[in-house]
Amino acid sequence: MDNPALFFSIPKQLSKGKTFLGFPSDEVLPALVIFGGFLAGRHEAVGFLLAAVWFLGLHSIKKTHGDNFIRLTLYWYAPDSLSTPLFAITPSAEKRYWIH
Repeated sequence: MDNPALFFSIPKQLSKGKTFLGFPSDEVLPALVIFGGFLAGRHEAVGFLLAAVWFLGLHSIKKTHGDNFIRLTLYWYAPDSLSTPLFAITPSAEKRYWIH
């Protein structure tokens, strides 16, 4: 396997994840919803501050613990009624021995 032409290459779009305006969508879209809710209630400054706190907090958590931190946390600690529909292919979190 010394020939690089035999290796597969992954496009950048697939390895980066979904983006919205150049930012990860799971960070930006909830922040926009928070800002939009407070904007509708005519509390623009409070909405902007809460949206910025949400975005920066989630961004720093994902930088520290990895991009899949939220999904992994939901898998391990969410109740079965929530994790079963989200993770239909994987075994339930009660059967953790399958990882080892």
